[in-house]
Amino acid sequence: MVTVRIDLRKAKAAKAGQKMIVQILFEKGKSFIAAAVLLDQKNSSQDVVLHLICQGLEIVQKALLLAKDYDHFEPMLKKLGHNLVLGTNYLQSAYGFEPLESADANDLDEVNAYYCQHLLRYSEIRNLVGGTEHLNGERIMRRAVDLVKFGKKYLV
Repeated sequence: MVTVRIDLRKAKAAKAGQKMIVQILFEKGKSFIAAAVLLDQKNSSQDVVLHLICQGLEIVQKALLLAKDYDHFEPMLKKLGHNLVLGTNYLQSAYGFEPLESADANDLDEVNAYYCQHLLRYSEIRNLVGGTEHLNGERIMRRAVDLVKFGKKYLV
């Protein structure tokens, strides 16, 4: 009997596979953002809504980067991690987007600091370092929804 092992982490996806991966990521990110919008409308926990927005935004950012140039951005995804500010910078560079307005950038910086450290996910830890009541997710949610709208047009 012969055993064959394939390390999928080192396997390179064909163009059709790359397109499928991008589409799956985009749909997953879009779902997180849609869930955040629905929960926000129901006045759910701000931490949960912010976490879902951030998670969705992160995944949509990565999908759009891969859609732009899969071979260039795929090796960079690990470095990008959960950093929404870095993801935004990469998107601006890749697509020629205008820089965020200062209020949007400030909100993203503040929420990103919590999201990168997983503090939106674990309320007990967050309570030790202070609440999230000061964080404004409205502009981030609007930007995330706008990015999904862009993605729907771009990925057609």
